[in-house]
Amino acid sequence: MATCLPSTNRRSLRTCTVIELAPDAHSFSHNCKTRVASAGSLMISAIDDARLGIQNGVAFNRATGNASIAFAARLKSISTEISSIIDVGAN
Repeated sequence: MATCLPSTNRRSLRTCTVIELAPDAHSFSHNCKTRVASAGSLMISAIDDARLGIQNGVAFNRATGNASIAFAARLKSISTEISSIIDVGAN
């Protein structure tokens, strides 16, 4: 996961694993430790630098209060959904 740290102008890279694709194939879960303001972070494949998705949320363990799993929207589904608003292929 590649993210820009708030108000520091520094980038942060974290390595994590995709755990499961959602049944609708529009999102996936992963085990990357997230921070406040990490929504919108780019998920990139460590194998071939392919863009996988955009971080968009976490689920919390009610017993501990800690984040237990994180979710990202797949870029393929995002580009399809927003193509009517912006030109996805534009530079």
